[in-house]
Amino acid sequence: GADGVAPQIGSVLLLLMFYLTDFQLVGYIPKPAFSSMLVLAFIDMIYTWFYKSYFKTKDKFEWMVVPAIVVCAFVFDLLSAVFLGIAFSTFIFVGSFNRSGVVKYVANGAVIRSTIERPFKKCDWLMENGDFIQILVLQNYLFFGNASGVYN
Repeated sequence: GADGVAPQIGSVLLLLMFYLTDFQLVGYIPKPAFSSMLVLAFIDMIYTWFYKSYFKTKDKFEWMVVPAIVVCAFVFDLLSAVFLGIAFSTFIFVGSFNRSGVVKYVANGAVIRSTIERPFKKCDWLMENGDFIQILVLQNYLFFGNASGVYN
C-alpha cells in the first residue's frame, strides 16, 4: 500500500474529477481493467479469508463457519446465511465452554480462609467446623447444559 497523505488526496481529486464530469470519463477506461480489478480483489479475498485463515485457526470447525455462510448465501439468500452463521457461532461458543468445565477446584473451610475480620468467637467456630464448609470455585459461564457439572 501507499504511505502518507498524497495517495489519499490523489484519490479524492480523482473521484471529484469523475463526479464533476458526471462520470463520463469512466467510459474511456477499458472494461478489462475493471474486470481484472474484480478478479484480483476476488483472489485476494479468497487468499486472505479462506487460505490464510485456515492455518491461523486452531479449531477447524470454527473455520468451516465462513464457507458455510458463503455457500448458504449463494444457495438460499443472505438472511438465511446470517442466521446460519449466528447459529453455528452460538453452538461453537456453548460447546467450547461446555468442554472446559465449570468447576475450577473444590476446597473446604479448613483449606481456604476468609479475609474478613471476625470476632474471636466466630473465628473459633469456623476453625472447628471448617471441614463441613464446601467451597466450589467456578470458571467460565453457567448454561443449562453444563450446570449439572456443579452438582456432579
